[in-house]
Amino acid sequence: MMIVAQRLEEPSVSKSDVGDAGAIAKLQHRRRDANLSLASIRLQQAQRARAPLSILKKEKHLGSA
Repeated sequence: MMIVAQRLEEPSVSKSDVGDAGAIAKLQHRRRDANLSLASIRLQQAQRARAPLSILKKEKHLGSA
């Protein structure tokens, strides 16, 4: 019986593969940023819901200046 050694070939990486990976990474980064922004907004809403009315009026007054 003859055994033939097979050379394991590394998959070649094309420019389009690298571009696709970069695009995927960019989209993942944007999604993470969006999730962090959404979490920040929800935290602010929760804090405002628990805040006394006088603080909310002061924030509104400062925001309209």
